[in-house]
Order: sequence, then structure tokens, then C-alpha cells
Amino acid sequence: MLIVKKYGGTSVATPEKILDIAKHLKKLSEEGHKLIIIISAMGDTTDDLVDLSRRITHTPIQREMDMLLSAGERISMALMSMALNSLGCSAISFTGSQSGVLTDGSHNSARIIDIRPFRVEEELKKGRIVIIAGFQGVNPQTKEITTLGRGGSDTTAVAMAAQFKADRCDILTDVRGIYTIDPRISGVVPKHLEKLDYAMTMEMAYWGARVLHYRSVELAERAQVPVLVHLSSEEGSGSLIETMEATHIQAVNYNAQLAVLKFGKGFDLKISLEAIEAGLTHGKLSVPQIIYERGTENGREIFITAPPEHFDSILASVSEWCKHHKKTPPTLETHLATVTLSGRGLVNSKALFEASSTLSKNAIETEALITTPLSITYVVASSQVQNAAQLLHKQFVG
Repeated sequence: MLIVKKYGGTSVATPEKILDIAKHLKKLSEEGHKLIIIISAMGDTTDDLVDLSRRITHTPIQREMDMLLSAGERISMALMSMALNSLGCSAISFTGSQSGVLTDGSHNSARIIDIRPFRVEEELKKGRIVIIAGFQGVNPQTKEITTLGRGGSDTTAVAMAAQFKADRCDILTDVRGIYTIDPRISGVVPKHLEKLDYAMTMEMAYWGARVLHYRSVELAERAQVPVLVHLSSEEGSGSLIETMEATHIQAVNYNAQLAVLKFGKGFDLKISLEAIEAGLTHGKLSVPQIIYERGTENGREIFITAPPEHFDSILASVSEWCKHHKKTPPTLETHLATVTLSGRGLVNSKALFEASSTLSKNAIETEALITTPLSITYVVASSQVQNAAQLLHKQFVG
């Protein structure tokens, strides 16, 4: 059996945890399984590297950020390989580029365009466990190192599982699986979801569920790769993501990584988007998720979600374009967040009215409403988002 396993940062946060995982992998190898292991950076390494860069500049060149952040996974992959070899289990580590992960040229949020894992295939044939640095790849035209964005190791794992037609793709983390609400919110009783379908999981991930990156689920659905999310200790049943049907609200998620670019008078939607696109292109920045826009009496507001460390660079690049075209640069506000109900059968249902009433009765003001066939999303003050999530979870999930 060929198994792809991805270990998140908390699972490999210490040498002791790495050694524990190595002992488990050795046992699986001795049972005859072929193993491809995708590794994230240890613990808070990525956050620490981001903080280190911000001590230098708040608007770093994104190519250099990829060079910096890709170092985190290289450390953990090498240590895991060392641990396995010290136990007498043959293993070898590869970076994203060495393992054939080819991406487009976007820095910080590159997309995989192809996988040519020749070295991975060779080492598997030799009976070795292959350790791959998640979250990273290489642009085949420029040979530049790229990263896939936060959560990109999930995408690496699913892509490898699809390429090798793996029997299993396991995402190992510090929680049992996927829940109906973030279990870290105090005062809620989250329910564990044993089975979900791809579309629902993708919607939940897009609107803030942190267990999986939505692009990895998108890829899993396209390749029909079943994904199992569970504890790194592999105890319990976990959450299985595959093709299935659901008919009710399954989860409540929130996303506090929201910013609003506020353009002044003279900016319609076309000009606002042109400024964003041109500014991002000039600054060589990846495109953030644009989730909502609205006109105001003072101009235009574009709601985006991206890692907070990118906000300053986005604002600086868009402002530069505006100054060049003799237009007033936008301002950027970060006091809002989204809370989302995800489920099936939401079209023409009363859920929207019931949720709105609950928020209103609890003095939670909604700035905007976004609906899709699989979700109902409210934009609220970030100071109230956890309370909103707690209330809606109690009402619809129990």
C-alpha cells in the first residue's frame, strides 16, 4: 500500500515529537507500506520567520520572503530523515523543487501546474521513505523558489497522492479532525464530523476553517483523492472527506484575516480592481481572495482576505499605482471579520432570516451579507466575531 502522510507544524514541533513519528513510520515501513511524508515547518517557525522579516521591513520583496519561509520546511524534513535513519530505517529528504513540484511564478501563493517526481519514484523503488518539504515548489521557467501560501503543505500532500494514485492521503494534525466550530472558542461544544463531502469542506475552509487549506480540497475533489484528517498520534476515527451528500447546516467558521481597501470618489469597481491588479503585478504580490465589494457615497470598498503580514505590502503597491495615475491612494482597515454558516439546502431556506435575527437580538451589527448555495456569510466587527460564531453554532448545530 502506498500512503501519503502530511504532518503539520504542531506535530513536529520538537525533536521528541519527530522521533515519535519516526518510530511509527518505521513500523509502517516494516509492514510493507511505501511512504511519502510531507512535512511542515516545526511549531511556530513560519510565524517566527515572518516576525523576523518585519523587524527588517514591513514591505519585503516577495521573492526574498519565499527564500526565507521555505527554510522552515527544510529544517523539519532533514530532521525527520535523520530520525528515521538513526532508527535503521532508510529515508531521504527532498525540497519541493527536488521532488518535482512545479508552480507558476506567483510568490507567496503559487499554484502547482505540474508534478514531475522522478527522484521520488527512484527512491521509493529502492524501498526508502521519502520526506518532502511541503508548502514549496519551483517555477520551471525562472528556477525561482516559490511557496504555496499558508496551509500549502496540505496541497503538496494531496498533489503527491493524486500523482502516485496513493491508497490513502492522511493529514495529521493536533486535533481529531474537522469540527462544527473552532474548538478553541471558549463556551462552545463542538461536534466532530466523521464524514464530509469535498464541496462542503472546501466552503468551510474558504471561510475560515483552519484544518485544511481550501485549495488542497479543491485538488482532492478534482483527482477524487479521499482525505483523512486526524490526530498525529493516529488515535480515533478522524474526519473522512470524500464524495457524499449532506442536507443541513454542518458547521460555523470565522475568518479574522480580513481587510477593507477603501477607495475615494472617482473610483468605480472597474478602476478599483484595475488599481489592485496593477499594483499587485508591479509589486510582484500574489492576488488575495476578494470576497466582497460595495459602493459608498465616498467611493468604493473592496473586502479582501490574506495573511495579515501581507496587508502593508498590498496597500503600498496599490497606493503606488494610484499616485502614478494622480489618484488618491486608498486606506486600509482591519477591524472587520467574517462568520459563515456552511451547509446544504441553504437556497430558499429560512436559515438566513433566522441567523440575521439572532445576530440582531444580540446587538451584533452586520456590515455585509454574502450568500452562496453552500454558505451564508456575515461581515461583522472582529471584536464580535467569536461571539457571533458561538451564537450561530448553538442555534444551528447544537
